[in-house]
Parts: sequence; structure tokens; C-alpha cells
Amino acid sequence: MVGTTWQLKRMMGRDLQLKADQFVFTFSPEGRFSGAGACNRLMADYKSSDKGVMQIGALAGTRRMCPDQALEAEFTKIISQITHYEVDGDMLLLLSNGELHAILQAIK
Repeated sequence: MVGTTWQLKRMMGRDLQLKADQFVFTFSPEGRFSGAGACNRLMADYKSSDKGVMQIGALAGTRRMCPDQALEAEFTKIISQITHYEVDGDMLLLLSNGELHAILQAIK
């Protein structure tokens, strides 16, 4: 998970059709989650364990208005609720208390 670049593919049961530079994120070894939303840079601190526990802090970011503002706001809300993660091949599943909230795919 750490060091890989991930793009959001599915959120709250909906498949997403995104541009290549939208909703792309990395988890750094130093505990920083960062990347691009719909048109804003987003970042937060995160903690994770090898047992799949994850906590992502409050997202901070730029404040540009963009066409997909509602999607970015929804993502911001969802990401702050994440409690666990699973890696399945090239997919990163983000869960909240056992409920799947988002799926990200590794970018090759």
C-alpha cells in the first residue's frame, strides 16, 4: 500500500469514470496521505497497521471550485470515516467498520 499510487475507482457502490489525474493518491512511509481530488490538492496524516487498521486524519486542501465539487466533498467525508483497509491484488479497499466505502486501483 505504502509508496504505491492509487486512483479511486468505486465509491459507496458506484463505479466512477474519472480523468487520469483525478482522485489519485499515495500513502507515504512518513504517514502522509496526499494527492489530487476532482481539481484540488488533498492531504492528511494517516496511521495504519499491518493488520489492516487505518485512520486518516481530517483532509486539508486547496479550495478551487470544480465541476465535480460534490464528488470531492463526498470523498472527503467518506475518507475521514475509514477504519480498515484490505489489499486485493492491485486494488485497495477502504472500509468503515466492515462496510466497503471505496475502492482504489494501483496505477502502473
